[in-house]
Amino acid sequence: LDHNVDMVQSVTRVRAGKNFFSEAMLSLGFKVLHTEGNFIYVAFGMQSQLVHDALTGRVLYRESSDHPSLAGFSRFSVAPKAVMAEVVNLIKKSVEKNI
Repeated sequence: LDHNVDMVQSVTRVRAGKNFFSEAMLSLGFKVLHTEGNFIYVAFGMQSQLVHDALTGRVLYRESSDHPSLAGFSRFSVAPKAVMAEVVNLIKKSVEKNI
């Protein structure tokens, strides 16, 4: 690879964002399916409609899957922590309204 150092730094940033997002979703009580890829699955349960309403038109993600084993889960591609923090904030605000 011509840019090995840059690639390693990029992977490190994305992994940090993935870990941050996963921990934030778990702390909000949502179920998380971890993957080895650059995406993560989250089930919002009873809060699904509130979360999807808040994210629609603001975040590109897959709201649902056709595969039965992933029913109720949304798929998010992960990014560095700063980007994922924006998504976390939208989700937090959407569910705080329901408390």
